[in-house]
Amino acid sequence: AIKGGIKSKHLDCLKITLVTENEHGRKYRAKVDLYEDTAVNKYLKAASEKLGLREDLLDLDIALLTDHLEQYREENTLSLSIEKEKTFSISGVEKSAALQFLKQPNLLEKLNKKIGKSGIVGEENNRLLPLIGASSDKQENPLHALLQGSRGSGKPLLLRKVMYFLPDPIRHIWTRITDKSLYHAGSKYKHHAIAVEDWDGISEDTQYVIRELQTGGGLASSTTEKQSDGTMTAKEIFTEGPISSLMCTTKGSVYEDNMSRCFLVAVDESEQQTDKILDYQYQKDRGDLNKEQEEQATRFIQVLIELLEPCKVVNPYAGKVKLPKSVHKIRRLNNLYQVFVQQITWLHQYQR
Repeated sequence: AIKGGIKSKHLDCLKITLVTENEHGRKYRAKVDLYEDTAVNKYLKAASEKLGLREDLLDLDIALLTDHLEQYREENTLSLSIEKEKTFSISGVEKSAALQFLKQPNLLEKLNKKIGKSGIVGEENNRLLPLIGASSDKQENPLHALLQGSRGSGKPLLLRKVMYFLPDPIRHIWTRITDKSLYHAGSKYKHHAIAVEDWDGISEDTQYVIRELQTGGGLASSTTEKQSDGTMTAKEIFTEGPISSLMCTTKGSVYEDNMSRCFLVAVDESEQQTDKILDYQYQKDRGDLNKEQEEQATRFIQVLIELLEPCKVVNPYAGKVKLPKSVHKIRRLNNLYQVFVQQITWLHQYQR
């Protein structure tokens, strides 16, 4: 049994106060996150010793309880999720202005300038590429970007700013995530954009799962399920993709499986960029910044992204420009390059 309901509405954890009772009425109570293996194993050991119950049977019962709680949470949040999807609406004036913008020549150059008006200071060479990647979530082959830089260089701030250019219903910004939460996500993140602020801080198992979502377009796992008569049966769990993603790392060199899946974007740590950031901070402290204009620029880009429709891109010039055969993992890198070309074409869809 659980006491006090589910402590978190976030799908990357399942915190409860769990009560286990044996046949003699003796109980063991403790708080536990059912998505944390270490916490669950600690609970199992303590409950088993105190109540005289088999640890393996307790493990099966908790696994069954976890499935029931996930179903309960999904059913009770479905209506809220549907309502959230309806919150992003576009007025006729906004739509007209955005369509006119999308039909202009030199679209990427103008879009980059619009990004600059939203409050992203400097980073003229870096701020457009992550947006191109994050906005590809609607396509069948989305892109992924990894932001590199030392601590304090402003990577998470750039990541959040870029993610806020996407309409709220399709963006997810995480400071931490577990592999179990992703395996049980179902279709929640299908054609959505996710961001991980600290890629280095998540476990290798979780990194592996995210990489599979990036390239495989989905996840499939097999587990056991306890039936009402006490017998066990196999159960398959699926997580649907695809997703686009942004991640931050402090490592100068990253795991090569990430490098072959993602565009690497090194944040600007030059003295000139530092001066720009300091000047922006001074303007903010003096009250010289027009926050309303920054919010309007962000909203305008959200409308642009919302108006872009998913569609197939055929590139008749594929193969005219080829990567050198000496590059590392050319098969995967060439596919990344071709998808990037398709994404640029997709952003220009209202000019065709």
